[in-house]
Amino acid sequence: MDIEEYKIQFGKRLRELREEKDGFTQEYLSDKLNCETKKISTMENGISSPKFEDLFVLAELFNVNFDYLMGISNHRRVFKVSRKSEAVSMPVPELTASQRRKLKNPMDL
Repeated sequence: MDIEEYKIQFGKRLRELREEKDGFTQEYLSDKLNCETKKISTMENGISSPKFEDLFVLAELFNVNFDYLMGISNHRRVFKVSRKSEAVSMPVPELTASQRRKLKNPMDL
């Protein structure tokens, strides 16, 4: 996909996510992103794209990951940002017995 297609995909996903949430108007999002309402409209219509920092806010607001937000993936994985450390945390898959042993004894690798 080129950048214009990403803008369109992002806009569709943003509108879809916003409309799923009660009270999430364009005005509400503009307040959260500290921008004009027109900016939300242009993003939803695929005309403009969000600032990098806004992706974090949107992902947290909608509880989704960046891939889902950008329309790259259809999997809504939980996205959380720790406000204290700004560290990103995501679910970790279960480890196999072999992987757990390697973690206990990293020198055996």
